[in-house]
Amino acid sequence: MEEEQLISGLRAKDKKTTEYLYEKYSRALFAVISRIVHDSDIAEEVFHDAFVKITKK
Repeated sequence: MEEEQLISGLRAKDKKTTEYLYEKYSRALFAVISRIVHDSDIAEEVFHDAFVKITKK
C-alpha cells in the first residue's frame, strides 16, 4: 500500500486500512515501546494508546 493510500484510508476511517497498518507496523511499534517502557503491562497500554492516536489523527 502506498503512503498516500494509507493516509487517505486512515482519514476515511477505512477498516481494511487500519487492519493493514496494524499487521504491517504493530510488531515494530511494540518493540520500540518495549525498549523504552520495561513493564510489559504499561508497554501494552502505551502501544494501544499510540495506535489509537495514529489511526485517529
